[in-house]
Amino acid sequence: METTTTISNNKKQSGNGIVLACSGGSDLGELTDRVARKLRENKVYNMKCLAMVAADNKELIKSLQTSDVLVIDGCPIDCGKKIMEEAWLSDYSYIRLTDMGYQKGNTPVSDELVNSIYNQITNNKTGDKIIHNKPVFEPCCNEETCDMFDFMSNYVGFKILHPGGTKATNTLLSKLPINNKSRVLDIACGKGRTSVQIAKKYGCKVVGIDILENSIEEARLYAKKHGVEKLVSFQVADAKNLPFFDNEFDVTIAQAMLILIEDKNKVIQEAARVLKPGGISGWLELSWKQAITKEFQENASNEICAKCISNVITFQEWEGTFKNNGFIEVNISPFDMNYSGMSGMIKDEGIGGGIKFFYKYLSNTSIRKRMIKLDNFFKKYPEFIGFGIYISKK
Repeated sequence: METTTTISNNKKQSGNGIVLACSGGSDLGELTDRVARKLRENKVYNMKCLAMVAADNKELIKSLQTSDVLVIDGCPIDCGKKIMEEAWLSDYSYIRLTDMGYQKGNTPVSDELVNSIYNQITNNKTGDKIIHNKPVFEPCCNEETCDMFDFMSNYVGFKILHPGGTKATNTLLSKLPINNKSRVLDIACGKGRTSVQIAKKYGCKVVGIDILENSIEEARLYAKKHGVEKLVSFQVADAKNLPFFDNEFDVTIAQAMLILIEDKNKVIQEAARVLKPGGISGWLELSWKQAITKEFQENASNEICAKCISNVITFQEWEGTFKNNGFIEVNISPFDMNYSGMSGMIKDEGIGGGIKFFYKYLSNTSIRKRMIKLDNFFKKYPEFIGFGIYISKK
């Protein structure tokens, strides 16, 4: 558990600041809410809705970036702090009530207790300073018409877009011969989640490349946030023309990117080229369990705007594609496409990401309709839709 430190003495108390409280359904949740309300009533802070931060409300986030902000969390789950981390807000003060000796389920809320915590806050006797930052990137397509993956990333806000989510990534990594001496290339690394995971787990050198400059910028910040910037490097690069020497890496990985590229053969050839002899390449890709019908392909394009569907092939066809482009051996692990529900989403996206999704789902009609369409489509065709992990040896 983090130790508390004193809020700096230059903290503004003029009413220009903003307080955000994680007011969940418990005694500590009620306590955070009542303390925040008292701070508002006495014009110490303005009170804003933490759920609006989770929902990526740009106007509120912009105001928080330039305001004196206090976040009050009730318990060690740190919902409020995690929501702020997801928004990468900078320079705010943080209080966790359990650090002050209060326990969830054992803290009767009274006016006396509210006043006690209020006085501690206004007398600058408790708090923890949190500092980090990140640029805010705007979506670039219409939420009703953009391709499925752009929609999920830009409008829904998901950071884990590949089939199977975090669980599939962990399975993929478990099948790769990575150790602390390995040099790993993460192709189409996106926002750097897997690259950072590898560096933290194995302590090895990782290079992540992606064609999108915005993603690379966020990946660098994410690595710094997790303290692995000396192990992980990121750069903008084209997977079809990797800026590396032959035989440079022990392992390469790529997740759900081949179906987004027309010339998948060239990408696979490049991955093989930069691998050392005997090196291993791990791929996670959407895959058909059997040959698809014309009706299915048309519905994929018309119902869910998934143009990439035309690039998906069967498990057997993927095996042949890898073998024809530089790999001598391919081990296939096939999986069904199963919906993991809210628990799976929170595991993939975090508490803040889960709250953000449900706020958007409930408040934005276009997003809700699109998500229902996607859900219905995948449930409609279980006989076709799966994904595979392909461990390929050079």
